[in-house]
Amino acid sequence: MKLSLPQSLTISYFAYGSNLSKSILSRRTLSSGPFASTEIPPPKRVRVFGHKTVFNLGVPGSSVASLEESSSNDSEGLVWSLNARQWALLCASEGAGLAYNVKQVEGENIDDENERVLAYTFTSGRGTENIPTSRRYYDILMDGAREWDLKELERYLEDEVEVG
Repeated sequence: MKLSLPQSLTISYFAYGSNLSKSILSRRTLSSGPFASTEIPPPKRVRVFGHKTVFNLGVPGSSVASLEESSSNDSEGLVWSLNARQWALLCASEGAGLAYNVKQVEGENIDDENERVLAYTFTSGRGTENIPTSRRYYDILMDGAREWDLKELERYLEDEVEVG
């Protein structure tokens, strides 16, 4: 029996880590290259309420980001619109159910504060304490923050994230 996912289904995905990079996200969802399905449309810049981007998954010197609950913080990132196939491939690539759990978050469009946004994202559930990350991963996130003009994320990376 072949499982078929409806291509018309759209999932709003909140990216806060390396998936800020369209080229990385496109590779993970097979949205570019010889097996490309559908091009990913431009994202919305979004601020998610009551969550913080933290580097808490992995070992010192090579940790990766997660989005964790934190009542005193909001987190900037991008909301990408993915079809069902792209979402399934992304979940597999990110280790959903293993390294990360999927959860729904709420935020606002940075460019239109009257627009509320609901999206799915990944969380490790490992708390809000940062573990040092690699220079390569840090640079990917910083490039994404700068490319999409996510000033709060850029400041957070500069001030609070340790590269080991």
